[in-house]
Amino acid sequence: MTIAEPAGRIWLADEFLLTDQREFGPAWRYELVDGRIVAHAAPSPDHGAIAANLSGVLFVALRGRPGGCRPEVGSGAAPQGSAAQHRPYSGRINSVR
Repeated sequence: MTIAEPAGRIWLADEFLLTDQREFGPAWRYELVDGRIVAHAAPSPDHGAIAANLSGVLFVALRGRPGGCRPEVGSGAAPQGSAAQHRPYSGRINSVR
């Protein structure tokens, strides 16, 4: 991880979420940590394998639970030019109803 913004600038969450992440630089993705923008490299194949294995374990553990919980994972990638292309990514567990 590297800091993408010069020292001293503190970003608010709303400001960060409304900014096209291409404005922060060429990194694969960015996140806001304590008001600072942090750049991330693209995940490695090992990262993908870990995420897939963890998702599988969570899927089995959550199967049949009330509320229909399930794990969801993704790369955050979107087709070139789509509205979702440069939005922050977060992994989550969704309750399906």
